Amino acid sequence: MIRMVAAHDAALVPEVLASAPNRVLLSQAEGANCWPVTPAQIEDVVPRWVAVQHALAGEARLPPSAVPMPDFGLPDTLTHGDFHPGNWRSSGVVIDWSDAAWGHPALDVCRLMEYAKPELHDLIRRVWSEAWLSHRPDSRPLEALKVAPRASRLHNAVKYQEFLDNIEASERIYHEGDPQIELREALSAVRWQAR
Repeated sequence: MIRMVAAHDAALVPEVLASAPNRVLLSQAEGANCWPVTPAQIEDVVPRWVAVQHALAGEARLPPSAVPMPDFGLPDTLTHGDFHPGNWRSSGVVIDWSDAAWGHPALDVCRLMEYAKPELHDLIRRVWSEAWLSHRPDSRPLEALKVAPRASRLHNAVKYQEFLDNIEASERIYHEGDPQIELREALSAVRWQAR
């Protein structure tokens, strides 16, 4: 999937130096992680990622997300799967593509908002929705963001459980409760939406 992204924005991903089944060697991703993410970083990375997602939209080239959601005029496409600022570098490179799936693009922006300061949420919504509207003027990205947090949390729960199912027992302690946390957050989002 890194090569798919690089075909549309090579500066968004590390360079693939070598690959073989189930492994890949990547170039060094320059810069520091983006904790905490800044408005300038959001305004740089989010529109570029949306442009790549738009370009890749269409027939699935990866397994689908376990959590479908209504499209709101947005296509299923490549999703990073863990699009938080710790996986961004200050150079504009996005790393850690191990959770990538084919799904609704709102899943990624929700993951970003889960980790960004609340005062940045309006900026994230605006930048993301404007980017999508520039590619798909008939889409309804802000409506998608009203339902996407629940789907995102369910998606996260599935990904965490898959991760736990495939790691060494000694590593489980670090993520043992993560699926349950995500399920509680999904339930909380449903309750909040019902108000």
